Amino acid sequence: MTSMLSVEFVLVATLLAVLAFFVFDAASRARGRLRFFGNVLGVWLLILIVAALLVLVVAPIFMPVPNAPAHDIWLNES
Repeated sequence: MTSMLSVEFVLVATLLAVLAFFVFDAASRARGRLRFFGNVLGVWLLILIVAALLVLVVAPIFMPVPNAPAHDIWLNES
């Protein structure tokens, strides 16, 4: 399951990085407020890449393990 998340992360990060490159390129050719908006949008796309990386790292911690015994203290009868 983790390998599938890695593949999805690579695809999403690549898509967002290419999109950010074109947004930064277009922003560098613009003037005034449009340049500012393009730079803000490009930075936002880079932040989304970092967020996707955090999801890749944190998501396996919260995934249930298949066929794992339940570790509930109320079920212990010892």
